[in-house]
Amino acid sequence: MSCWLRQEGKCYRRSLRTRNLEEAKELAREQYFKLQADIRAGNRVFTKTFKELVTAFIEHKQQEANAGLISQGRIQTITIASRKWISKFVGENTNLDKIGRHTFERYYIWRREQASDVRNATLINERALISSIFKFGVAHGFLRVDQSPSNLIFPRLNIKKSQVERRDELDFKEWEQMYRCFRRWVTKGKDDKENAQRKFIRDFIILLVNTGLRFGEMRKLKWSSIKIFKDKKLYKQGEAEKTSVEIRVPEDTKTGARTVVGRRGDIFERIKNYSKHTKSSDWVFCDNETGEQLHKKVYYKLWADLLKECGLSETSKNISFYSLRHTYITFRLLSGVSPFMLAENTGTSIRMIEVHYAHIKSEHLRRELTKDMVRDEAGQILID
Repeated sequence: MSCWLRQEGKCYRRSLRTRNLEEAKELAREQYFKLQADIRAGNRVFTKTFKELVTAFIEHKQQEANAGLISQGRIQTITIASRKWISKFVGENTNLDKIGRHTFERYYIWRREQASDVRNATLINERALISSIFKFGVAHGFLRVDQSPSNLIFPRLNIKKSQVERRDELDFKEWEQMYRCFRRWVTKGKDDKENAQRKFIRDFIILLVNTGLRFGEMRKLKWSSIKIFKDKKLYKQGEAEKTSVEIRVPEDTKTGARTVVGRRGDIFERIKNYSKHTKSSDWVFCDNETGEQLHKKVYYKLWADLLKECGLSETSKNISFYSLRHTYITFRLLSGVSPFMLAENTGTSIRMIEVHYAHIKSEHLRRELTKDMVRDEAGQILID
């Protein structure tokens, strides 16, 4: 028998394995009805490979990025995870009809065999990506309905609350150590160009700690996104101005456009004093010679140099630019800022703050209970 399947643009052919014409007609009729039932149920007759599904999924996500719904950085993350890990595990040329409920039952074990230092958060994110791929596959006819994400079995990650992965941040002493180092560090460039780069990165760092922006969000700022507010405040020494800043985060970032309120608006004013590119359409953090964005390599190279200069390169912590965002959240929580308002300002969920910054609550409690006490040289708490 043969019949044209319009939905898939192919001709279906099958031997009925009989020489009897009437029997052949009956078998052909049964097979035709079965094909139509599968098609109406959303199942494909001609299965595709996992590689074809992943390619279609990435193309779909790229269209979302082009429309400004997700960032280009998110596309890069999806592409790497789906092709380097998920496709490797399943097999690029595996037919989709061969994937069943138990296909991903060993995924976490396999991932740890491939990279023993893979974090639990990464495994959870990759599971979410697999679910997104399969949801897309069912919706667009690559997969059968019974292959929906809810039917897939994953191993269970038994993570106790005390084992939630802490995010590395600077404590007050480490931040002071870095801050006091800036004055000498910015003058140690090999030439005038690098000295200018060091000024930009010094102020980039200070603003990350005072706004909570992500690395990519801060790097993509243009002057049109900045609005500075000044409030006069009297101090014992005299009159001074306290500046804050309102930042419109660009759409092509991780969580899309949002408005962020931060401290140290005076830092943007300082940047304008040494930057040669301060028009509304110019990048805030730029190459002073060309006006283009500072290259990521410059950030990472000078960050490593700064950590070495201020004595933080040998710490057991994994201190990166992203640690500065966590430093901001930690400092704000210790200052008594509402987690709800903090979540809104940083573009994250209250749940994420509760899970990853639970240690702040106990730290704050310890400080409150011991604020009238002092420590002697041996570290023992003494009553005043």
